[in-house]
Amino acid sequence: MRLIGIVTHPFDATPAKDPARNIELSDTGPTVAPTTKARPTGSIVKWTLKGLNLVDYDETAFVTGHDIITEYDYCKSVGYQLGLRGLDVCTGCGPDAMKGPMKGAAVGHAKQRINNGRYIGMTEPGIIAAESPNPIVNELVILPDIEKRLEAFVRCGHGFVLFPSGVGTAEEIFHLLGILLHPDNTDLPFPPIFTGPESSEEFFRDIDDFLRATLDVEATSKYQIVIDDPIKVANLINDGIRTVSHYRRSYADAFYFNWRLDIDLQFQLPV
Repeated sequence: MRLIGIVTHPFDATPAKDPARNIELSDTGPTVAPTTKARPTGSIVKWTLKGLNLVDYDETAFVTGHDIITEYDYCKSVGYQLGLRGLDVCTGCGPDAMKGPMKGAAVGHAKQRINNGRYIGMTEPGIIAAESPNPIVNELVILPDIEKRLEAFVRCGHGFVLFPSGVGTAEEIFHLLGILLHPDNTDLPFPPIFTGPESSEEFFRDIDDFLRATLDVEATSKYQIVIDDPIKVANLINDGIRTVSHYRRSYADAFYFNWRLDIDLQFQLPV
């Protein structure tokens, strides 16, 4: 396993007036200009992800779920279909629903003779103290807190698959939709898929009903729900990533870090 970066030092929460000019990234980490006291959270996440070396555009599907066993086989099947399509996988790096997609992708990569598959795990100190990274992870990133971890997920991934779980997955759904509903992010291609086996249909219907009742139809237009169909999920993610690729090339945007995604400060700071 390759440890990409650990950032655990505190920083001033006040945003810099001009982060592009006051933050200089180097091989030894972020250097703040003497005139600036702030250290914007985006720069912390960007520097931590720098070691992932996604500049050459490795298409990465971010997969989220929790340490639950009942959906493991389905998660593994989805990961297998993603691997067959040459996609790398990034998860929270824990067991079960976070391990399954990586294990499936590893088999898919092997069948396609892909010998440099990337299984990226993103965690934070509180989580890694409770659950160690699963053995499939070959690149590990430790962010300073859960908010930076959530931001790293959306900055690094190119397609998003969410499996059924509990409050952690619900928090990730609300966090993701809160970002996508920002007016500046309206036109950004960002393909999230909510999926699970047949037994998870009620879970996602309840989530969908709640979002329709609280955030209206606009929020529900930002995602798709696919039940018990790993091949369809992989095809949708693959097509979505092609759209993301075309968009970022059109705007000469980076593949390793989603610069055009606008994230409010309240989404970046620890509660």
